This record gives sequence, structure tokens and C-alpha cells, in this order.
Amino acid sequence: MRVIGEYEWARAFAQRQIKSALSSSPKSRQQLLNLTKIPERTLRYNLAILKKTGSIKEILTLSDMRRKIFALNKIKRAGII
Repeated sequence: MRVIGEYEWARAFAQRQIKSALSSSPKSRQQLLNLTKIPERTLRYNLAILKKTGSIKEILTLSDMRRKIFALNKIKRAGII
């Protein structure tokens, strides 16, 4: 049995919270901050990891290209990838 360190556990917990918050609908970074109560730096770091692994996708809004919306990647969620 592998022992998980405190840092790894915290990262996994934050990622589960983010995925849970995104399960109902796509959300902005500010909405994720308000829902999950994760510190901004931790949220940014975990969003980058989840994007890199393909678990979530980043959507740019046409009305304001600076604003990004995050959503669960449905293909990854279904277990196809």
C-alpha cells in the first residue's frame, strides 16, 4: 500500500473539489474560487494540471477574450481516453 504524502493528498483533494464544482456546468475562475474556497494560487496550479491531463478544457468567451471558462472534458469523463 502506497502512503500518500500530505502535499499529494491536498492536491488530490483540490482537484476533486474543482471537478465536483464543474460537474453541473462550466464556470469561471472566480466562480470556482467562491464555490471551492481553495486559495487562488492552489486553484491556478490545479487547473493547469487538470488541463494538461485532459480532465478539463478551457473555453474562451467571444465577448471578452481575457475571460476563460472551465468545463469538464466529456470524453475524458466518460472514460474513453
